[in-house]
Amino acid sequence: MSNQYAETWDVTEVWYSREWGVWATTAYDSEGNQIGDSEYDWLKLDAEDSARAYLDSDRCERVRIKGKDGMIQRAYGKGERA
Repeated sequence: MSNQYAETWDVTEVWYSREWGVWATTAYDSEGNQIGDSEYDWLKLDAEDSARAYLDSDRCERVRIKGKDGMIQRAYGKGERA
């Protein structure tokens, strides 16, 4: 099994994992395929900070923040703020 590292991707999504009780930050390509492993945080704020850092460092084009119910709460791209 190979674990490849991606330099850039299309969207970073923050979502809640009910199974583990944590917030996940996950990268996806333009076709919706997950890239690499998710990162996990206990606090939603920390996961959102990671997603913003990826956007600010030009690693991704967009950020999507979902609530615990799985619905998109906010979405923004470069030059925009939630």
